[in-house]
Amino acid sequence: MESHNFSNDTTISYISSEVNNRNATKVTILTNIEIGLIHLSLSLIFLTIQILVFSALTQLKSLTKQTPFMIILHHGNLSLVQQICHILTSIVTLFYLDSIEPILNLIGSLLQSSYMGGIAFVMLLTMNRCDILYKQKLFPKIDRKKFYKIFIFFIYIWTAISFIIFLIPNYRLTFDLNLYDWIYQYRREMSDPAFRYENISIFILLLMSLIGQFMILFKIIFNRSIHIMKCSIKLKDIDLIIHAIFCFISVAFLEFCWGEIAIDIYETPIGSLIPQIMYICISGANTTFVLFFVL
Repeated sequence: MESHNFSNDTTISYISSEVNNRNATKVTILTNIEIGLIHLSLSLIFLTIQILVFSALTQLKSLTKQTPFMIILHHGNLSLVQQICHILTSIVTLFYLDSIEPILNLIGSLLQSSYMGGIAFVMLLTMNRCDILYKQKLFPKIDRKKFYKIFIFFIYIWTAISFIIFLIPNYRLTFDLNLYDWIYQYRREMSDPAFRYENISIFILLLMSLIGQFMILFKIIFNRSIHIMKCSIKLKDIDLIIHAIFCFISVAFLEFCWGEIAIDIYETPIGSLIPQIMYICISGANTTFVLFFVL
């Protein structure tokens, strides 16, 4: 993971970046109005989809009583928060509002904490799908309904704690109008604890999700080998498994972009635009898949 030196005396650390001796490329191929309109259009599209999903789930109350859909609904709550934050960021970009740091700090903290909470819900959904696929044979004495309710409550508490952490002066986030991306406001040596907290948290959640995905894949392959797939997995279960995998892949891809793993995405102006667009798309990925493939 990297960060970029935008001037000789200022180190800009990305939300998922680390110090390296590279220079970020300032975005000049599009104006702030054009970029703002792109971001705003995407945010409004995903916000509309989110409202449609909430409307559908409200009418299908029996679904929300089922654990996977309950998790998806709570994930949608944090996705909605992210979409609102992205809309506000788009307005900042459109009007080039570079003198509202306190407001940007608040938006950045809310956006980052809800993003991390969303990843936790992806992990929880993967855990649920894995548990169902293995017919709750792992830790059979645990009360599943109570466990998931407590875990969901814990995720909201953790999200609130993260929100407070990113409001601490040295750990604040702001939106850079040269790169059109969220960055830590202060030098790496000052923001390093928040940077490590964020990256370690996301790494653990993604690792747990990945382990769950491998367990699901192993079970599917094993079932196929003994010809009992039809008995063990229903079509609805397959849709929900694919949904969990889809959410995991989209988040992992964004983390790869921020970390510049395999490619220096910030090396070109076009590449510099991709992470923020992906960030917006991540907030709508969950609800988009639910609307078109699960409901």
